[in-house]
Amino acid sequence: MKLKFILVLATVFIASCSSDSQNTIQKLPSGKEIKILSIGKIFLKKDKPVLMLKYQTDVDIKNVDLLRKEVEEIWPMFRINVEKSKYSNAIIAATSQPVKKFLIFSTNNSYNFVASKKENGIWDLNSWKRDYNEEAKKIAERHLEALKNGDIISGVKSSPMAT
Repeated sequence: MKLKFILVLATVFIASCSSDSQNTIQKLPSGKEIKILSIGKIFLKKDKPVLMLKYQTDVDIKNVDLLRKEVEEIWPMFRINVEKSKYSNAIIAATSQPVKKFLIFSTNNSYNFVASKKENGIWDLNSWKRDYNEEAKKIAERHLEALKNGDIISGVKSSPMAT
């Protein structure tokens, strides 16, 4: 009986050590695949609940520019879930591959990208270390300049008529 108990305990221990878990693979528009580790509600102090998507990345966690590009591809898909669930705050957590340290213990690093919906319904992504407002302003200025120069008419590029 004692041997049977030890065998069951050893089997459970070995199964818990397995790194092969039930994660979802999500294909991004670019064709790149990411491993979704979890999606769930978390609570932060004094704030409303947040929907958090945690995924595993191959990008170096220290390379925030590359991580942001990856997250900018994930955000439109995750935003649908966030809005459908009626959250006004979201976090996308990019997590590095786990590094085995000892038996079942491992470590990894992560970087969080926070999105907060303003009262006007627009998502604030300023924590993503990119000035989206400034970029939008520059695009608008280029568009207005092109309109002035006659390069575009009502948002459609003009082209010579074929005769």
